[in-house]
Amino acid sequence: MNNMALPLSRRDKGAFNPKAAKDCITFGFPEADRRVGGLPKSALHEFFPAQSQDGAAVTGFALALMLRAQERGQTIVWVRQDMVAHEYGALYAPGLAAFGADPSSIIQVRVSDSLSAVRAAHEALQCSALGAVALEIWGGPKVLDLTATRRLLHRATLSQTPCFLMRMSGEPAPNAAFSRWRVRAAASRAMAANAPGHPAFEISLLRHRGGVPPQRFRMEWDCDLRIFRETPLSRALAPSIARRPAAPDVAEAQRKAG
Repeated sequence: MNNMALPLSRRDKGAFNPKAAKDCITFGFPEADRRVGGLPKSALHEFFPAQSQDGAAVTGFALALMLRAQERGQTIVWVRQDMVAHEYGALYAPGLAAFGADPSSIIQVRVSDSLSAVRAAHEALQCSALGAVALEIWGGPKVLDLTATRRLLHRATLSQTPCFLMRMSGEPAPNAAFSRWRVRAAASRAMAANAPGHPAFEISLLRHRGGVPPQRFRMEWDCDLRIFRETPLSRALAPSIARRPAAPDVAEAQRKAG
């Protein structure tokens, strides 16, 4: 791993062949599975928040896919850059359990910088017994270039272990990811009076190397069954905090001040 910054070796240049994948990750949501098909486990998949406040939605959607990929007894290695935890909070065991995960099956690796994060994920992907490797990176570090993502893809292909790259506060750039997604939090439907609904997401497929065209879905995650299902838009979404008009008293105070 000390040569992560060196040029891509000849052995690492092989293109990913989806037909060679040992297994695929499905959504459990028939419409999405029909339109997208399964996501190969032996690949790198990339996720971006639609807006800065959607970072938790990215984490939730990626975790749901990890749980869909995970088999009984398998461990998930979750590599997080400290800046991500600082901005969005630490992984919370009771919250993971409520989401349908077994907290004891998740090993968290906290690192201070992006290079250490990429190296840790690359090392974890050498283990074929894992259910998934998650990599949360802040911003658009130079270390996460085409060469580095090709190396991650190569390791994922060899170990048949999916790698979920969550790019918090980053922008899409050329890389070797098989699929690329943009995730937004959606309004959930209440399951009963005064009871919260299932976590809901609006997800956009931006790129799919298998030739699937860009498209958008609204899904909710059933934490008990570990499946996605369709959720209709029951009401208009509230505008983001940055776009909401100021309250009357605040607006009046601002007018008087300036």
